[in-house]
This record gives sequence, structure tokens and C-alpha cells, in this order.
Amino acid sequence: TVWCAISANGVIGPYFFEDDNGRAVTVTATRYVKMIRDCLIPQLQRFPVYENTYFQQDGATSHTANMSMNVLRGLFPNRLISRCGDILWPARSPDLSSCDYFLWGHLKQKVYETRPATTEDLKVRIREEIAALTPALLRSFSDNFSARLKICIENDGRHLAEVIFKK
Repeated sequence: TVWCAISANGVIGPYFFEDDNGRAVTVTATRYVKMIRDCLIPQLQRFPVYENTYFQQDGATSHTANMSMNVLRGLFPNRLISRCGDILWPARSPDLSSCDYFLWGHLKQKVYETRPATTEDLKVRIREEIAALTPALLRSFSDNFSARLKICIENDGRHLAEVIFKK
């Protein structure tokens, strides 16, 4: 299980949820908060406008547990976009989730070009492809995200059929 955050300023992560032996584990609220403290906070400090950053997450139980939300609200006061957050996020909205509509598909395409043979090879390839994301590509993703948000507002929150099902 891998976690990343993406913005026009760069990518935070990847963070692999693993036990002490390197085996994947279920993401619990305790493990999610540990990731926030060990990965998100230190890497977020390198972003130039951190104080103005909004944080968007999906509605996974570990993400929206009280302990997780308390930590995130402290980091992003009035700027937490989530189920139960300061700004409610519409359920099942992959057309507005940058990791869903861009990052995971991009990484999957690139990582599997070489067909990693082991889990360790897979993690190395994920790290390499994240490091290979260019500022121009991140800017393009960010511009696309802004356009999606505008269309969502114009459509009164409905799905972005003209974005997803372009001819």
C-alpha cells in the first residue's frame, strides 16, 4: 500500500505502509497519523507556500478517524478537504481527485513498462518514476485540476462528463 500527495510544487512520498519486515500492512488511523508525522510534515516543509496549502483526501476510514482529522486540522486549519473536513469533498469523485485521475494511472503506465519482478523492484520503480515527474508535467496537471474544479462549479457539482468522455 503506497501513499503520495501531489501538487504543482511537487510530490510528497511515496510512503509505503509496511511492517518491520517490509511486508504491506492495512492502513489504520494510527499508521496514517504516523505517516503524516514521519513523511508528510517533513516533506511539506520544502514547499514554498505551505501556509496556503489545502489538503485533499478521500473518505477512507483511517483518513477520517478522529485522530487523523485532529492532526490534519492542526496542519491545515480551515483548509482540509475531506469527508468530515472543513470543506466537504463529494463522495466517489475520481474526476476531482488528482491522484485518481492522474498520478496512479501515470505511475502504473510507467512502472509496468519494465515489469518489476519483485515487490522491492516495484517500490524502486515507483520511486524512480515519481522522481522523474518534471515541473512542466506538474504544472500541466495543476492547470488541468483547476479547469476541472471550474467545470464542476459550472455543473453544480455533477460529474464532469465533458472532461471524462471527451470526443
